[in-house]
Amino acid sequence: MKKSFHSITGIAALLSLGGFAVGCGGVGTAQADLRNAIDARQTTLNECYREALTRDESLSGDLHLRVAMAKSATSISGVEVTESNVDDPLLVACVTGALEGLSIDEAPKSALTVDYTVRFTPR
Repeated sequence: MKKSFHSITGIAALLSLGGFAVGCGGVGTAQADLRNAIDARQTTLNECYREALTRDESLSGDLHLRVAMAKSATSISGVEVTESNVDDPLLVACVTGALEGLSIDEAPKSALTVDYTVRFTPR
């Protein structure tokens, strides 16, 4: 199992993404493709956070997500918040909404789950 951490810097925020993927074997390149698809949404996630900072300029915290793909599917089948200390339901909804519907080119041969931590830190 691989664990990866990614960070991006926004105009008013630092948003860190850390991922941990779990599969049941036979996931092929789907695991890496799913992480890459989530990483590709960094700009959108940063926009969610910038909007949240207009409501609370000191907003920070970690949002732990579980992203799932069903066997032989190319689109995310679910995004679940497994833990959060982010006190902004609109930010949480924006982040989960940004990830719902993501798709990858090659479907996994078995169900795939990726756990991601999104860390919000104002500058």
